[in-house]
Amino acid sequence: MEKDEIRRFDSFQAFEEICSLTEQNKVDFVLLGGNLFHENKLSCSTLVKSIEILRRYCLNDQSVKFQVVGDLDNLSAIDILSACNLVNYFGKMDLGGSGVGQIAVYPVLIKKGMTSVALYGLGTIRDERLNRMFRTPHSVQWMRPGTQDAESVSDCFNILVLHQNRIKTNPKSAINEHECLIEP
Repeated sequence: MEKDEIRRFDSFQAFEEICSLTEQNKVDFVLLGGNLFHENKLSCSTLVKSIEILRRYCLNDQSVKFQVVGDLDNLSAIDILSACNLVNYFGKMDLGGSGVGQIAVYPVLIKKGMTSVALYGLGTIRDERLNRMFRTPHSVQWMRPGTQDAESVSDCFNILVLHQNRIKTNPKSAINEHECLIEP
């Protein structure tokens, strides 16, 4: 889109508007469940403009914004933004090798006042492989947060941020969606 003379700045304007609203409304964090960038290899101008916006809104009295990795962010500009402490990069999995594999998903723990959140993230795993992993016993292990300050783990809200493609899905290439279940 950066080569489109009419719309080349649209994404930056929308991103800056979101960041500005988070600052105005004093939000605790921004949770992005997907790709921050449309392409894996971006231009220097796109990276610099993104860094400028993130520095303006994240390196002040506000807390660092969160980002979960998407399928295009594997070893890309997100690694640079994370190394600069502009985003908290979580949910990146290294499966290695072939076959189904196993992963342990650890949460990012967030606490504000009496509220605790365990934030889990899954990204950069091909949809078909992730589907097989969820169907294979013990392939995905959810690591529970430890007890802190005499607080029970059951008092913690658990949030999973999952990035998957929504095109060409079938029962073997996507994670099952079902009706909302209040009771597990």
